[in-house]
Amino acid sequence: MNDGGWRLMILVGGYLSCFLLLEILTFIKWKLVCKRAVVCTWSLIVLKKQQQQQQQKMET
Repeated sequence: MNDGGWRLMILVGGYLSCFLLLEILTFIKWKLVCKRAVVCTWSLIVLKKQQQQQQQKMET
């Protein structure tokens, strides 16, 4: 392999590792965002149920 070939290999390798790192970071970020969204949704549902139960208790 000549010098140009090695440079190309290093360039491609660097690009790929950079791309993979970004993919992994994005995946982790989205995982956290999804987790947070699920937790928020769940707590909202629980709160609404509690409010409904309190209203029912008040009415009776």
